[in-house]
Amino acid sequence: MKNYQHLKFREIAEITRVPEGTLKARYHRAVELLRQHLQSLEVSHG
Repeated sequence: MKNYQHLKFREIAEITRVPEGTLKARYHRAVELLRQHLQSLEVSHG
């Protein structure tokens, strides 16, 4: 929602009824996992 619909964390929190801090933590964790995964693909295919 943040990247595709350009919503702010506050707006997403209102829509999903999830605390803003929880959303931020989940978002940053997901970005880090994606980064690690992409780096592992680069190493194995690079």
